[in-house]
Amino acid sequence: MPKVLFYCYYLFFERDFEYTFPFQNVILLVKHALDPSVQNMKIRLEVTNGAVSVQSEFAGTLELTSCEVEMATRFQVTVLRLLIDNKLDKFSGGIGLHYKTEISKNQIMYLLLPLVKTCPKLALSLIDWTRIRHAASIDLVNGCNTGITGLSRSNHRILANEQGDLIQTACGTVPMDMLEDSIVETPHNGNVYCILNVLKNLNAASPIVSEKCTSGEIRTYTEHFRNRHGITLRYQCQPLLSARPLFRVENFLLRRPKAEKASASNFTVELPPELCKFVCLHISPSILYTFSFLPSVMHRIESMLSAAQLQRIFSNQWPYNFRVPTTKVLEALTMKNCQECMSLETLETLGDAFLKYVASRHVFTTYSQKHEGQLTSRRKQIISNHALYKISCGRQIPGYIRNECFDVQQWIIPGQHLVLHSGNLQNNFHILENMHIKGYRTMKTKNVADVVEALIGACLETGGEIVALSFMKWLGMDIDIHREMPSTRKLDTGFVSNVNVPYFRSLLNYSFRVHTLLVESVTHASYKEPPFSGCYQRLEFLGDAVLDYLITFYFYKTNPGLSPGLLTDLRSAAVNNDCYAQAAVKWNLHQQLRHASSVLHNQITDFARCISSSSASQDQFFGWTNTEVAVPKVLGDLIESIAGAVLVDSDFDTKLVWDAMKPLLEPLVTPKTMKYQPVRELQELCQKESYKCRYHPSQEEGTSTVKVEVTVKDDRYIETCDASNQRTAKKLAAEKVLKSLKGVCHTCGTW
Repeated sequence: MPKVLFYCYYLFFERDFEYTFPFQNVILLVKHALDPSVQNMKIRLEVTNGAVSVQSEFAGTLELTSCEVEMATRFQVTVLRLLIDNKLDKFSGGIGLHYKTEISKNQIMYLLLPLVKTCPKLALSLIDWTRIRHAASIDLVNGCNTGITGLSRSNHRILANEQGDLIQTACGTVPMDMLEDSIVETPHNGNVYCILNVLKNLNAASPIVSEKCTSGEIRTYTEHFRNRHGITLRYQCQPLLSARPLFRVENFLLRRPKAEKASASNFTVELPPELCKFVCLHISPSILYTFSFLPSVMHRIESMLSAAQLQRIFSNQWPYNFRVPTTKVLEALTMKNCQECMSLETLETLGDAFLKYVASRHVFTTYSQKHEGQLTSRRKQIISNHALYKISCGRQIPGYIRNECFDVQQWIIPGQHLVLHSGNLQNNFHILENMHIKGYRTMKTKNVADVVEALIGACLETGGEIVALSFMKWLGMDIDIHREMPSTRKLDTGFVSNVNVPYFRSLLNYSFRVHTLLVESVTHASYKEPPFSGCYQRLEFLGDAVLDYLITFYFYKTNPGLSPGLLTDLRSAAVNNDCYAQAAVKWNLHQQLRHASSVLHNQITDFARCISSSSASQDQFFGWTNTEVAVPKVLGDLIESIAGAVLVDSDFDTKLVWDAMKPLLEPLVTPKTMKYQPVRELQELCQKESYKCRYHPSQEEGTSTVKVEVTVKDDRYIETCDASNQRTAKKLAAEKVLKSLKGVCHTCGTW
């Protein structure tokens, strides 16, 4: 008889809580060796009362005959279908095994089998073939185990002498000792139970201690079944059976809030044997308990294999030996909708910042004569959602994306109604062919674009800029960042001396090789003085992107495990015009700005005076100003243009840029010092507390006025603020209303 070679992996289960039933050792058999990243992986599953960890470990190889494969497949399908459906009425068409006596070498399949014990040296004898054989004899259509219904009366007498007294069941008489560790159905309600033990001290005439009639009399089991179900129990003296409902299969990969966690249920019932229709013998509760976790375990393994395949595809295109960890690739492929402990959001934020920087650098060096608006338009063509979606489809990335919760009811049990595909043996499981999930998926363009950015972030975090750039090249992005620096204007010494070069050298701890870049970085468009006619806008465009990237990367690295929302908040609080403008005033950079606008001069002077007189200005500007004076955009642009100048002058050395600019921006915001933008904070408060919030803007004689009105039940809170622009007026009005609301909430204890 031909044999089939399987690669075998132990699955070890542990938990951090107490429970009645122990785990059963399980072995996973697959036709092809798993990817190295999956062979020894740890999976965390969350349950209502704690966490379960599953560790895989390579055990060796085994050969099975086709008959053994058929029996093992029947066991696997039967047990998992019972656990998933918890009913027998869904099996009218049988268990629907899909197998062939001649097993193709190209078929991809796996088996999950219980073990008697684990051993360093793998052997067939370690597999619990006795229990597998019993489960394989189940007739789910007729509801009885053929091992029971096939027993003759004479066999009953023999077994009774050997194993104990006979018990009358719905399937006939069976020895008492055969009842434990069995699965039964109660036809009167269609429920399926595991039999735990025989209650020799209880029978149908025994009182139900925990349940009383309205008259106060304690009912017996006979009365209970007659009154509740209309059933008359015939065998009054037979001992009852202690049973519990089948374990339910859930998506244990879901992230569960701590508030949801509770003690495990050990609910049991007492069943009269005559109402029990036996389905399976010798399947212990420990096997059923362990197998209830296996769909979640296998879904994670299948997802890892899919991620490993994508990782191999793009890693093989690189000229050097580096592989992004498969766990990071899987994280980048997992949407928030999956509701698991991982999602792409943090990596997407990181990748988005790096992609913006690389695209900005590309268009800056490629189009040396284009102004800022034209560069922005060119960059958008590269990094737009549509552009990222298009290139991702060329690499079949959407097929790897996980954008839905794992639905156990849609999971296809291997071996049941499964058309097994042939394919490249090196690929283990091919994209969706290895994902045992029914149905089709739909995805938005933005979701696919987010995954592309997250994959870039994963490459950046684990391999640095070179690996991230190599991945972008593999994607097919038309980005050339190795162009030479565009030619700079040659200015005479006298003209350059108008800029305080020594001051910048000391402030930045950096010496410009090309002073023209420094002059350009501090020159406003209003300033016209031959022979220099340029301004800082192009450098500001580049500096905005590089600072966004460097600050985001800094927060990511210095705050391990930071939640996606908090990373975005830190990034928003540090990368904004308010923060940059305050830094410019703090370091007197506003005095170095070359411009020819009286209006701009007055705006800068008023803002600098307001910042200098503010008690909160000394090393405490974390994100947003609370001044009544509008923040001049030009001051934020000044910080960005200086960063752009250092980047170009240093031949795009981002480390030098960070070393030069970080001291200017310090102290950088932290999770403890971060302030939310008042308009956003008010919006979130109103959404959380179901308050109604309305803004009423108006404009008169160059002054912007914003009135904000918040309705809290029968009370209204109204604040009106004036400013030179609507944005500032809205921010100030929101801040005033927040102070009023916080006072009310503190008083009533709801804040």
